[in-house]
Amino acid sequence: MPEADAAGDYHSHGRGAKENEKLMAASRTAGFFYLDFDHSGAAGLPKKKKDVLKAIKEYFSQPDEIKQLDSKGVPTRGYVKKGTFTAVDPKRPDESFEHLVIGTHNLGVILKLSNELVKVGMWLT
Repeated sequence: MPEADAAGDYHSHGRGAKENEKLMAASRTAGFFYLDFDHSGAAGLPKKKKDVLKAIKEYFSQPDEIKQLDSKGVPTRGYVKKGTFTAVDPKRPDESFEHLVIGTHNLGVILKLSNELVKVGMWLT
């Protein structure tokens, strides 16, 4: 399983770009990667992980009409409702799942917007 180092200050050590590329390569090839937040020495990341998981749970708990606002009309970007993709067999919709695909080109805008929403108390309400 592809792994990347979650510990340390990548920018001051010049490792950020290398580790980010490892994650991007794993996403393009294997389709997933593993970050060990608990045993890598990445101080503070377990709490951030919990915050991220909480935000994800809150996002997917919203009504469909709210999540559909994030739909891009294609299954490779934005919100994708359950039933659009099936894991293996198209005749088995029970194997499908909803998901939100955020590209690296969107991440900065999304993070900036979410920070602004948090400031005004509107995050995932």
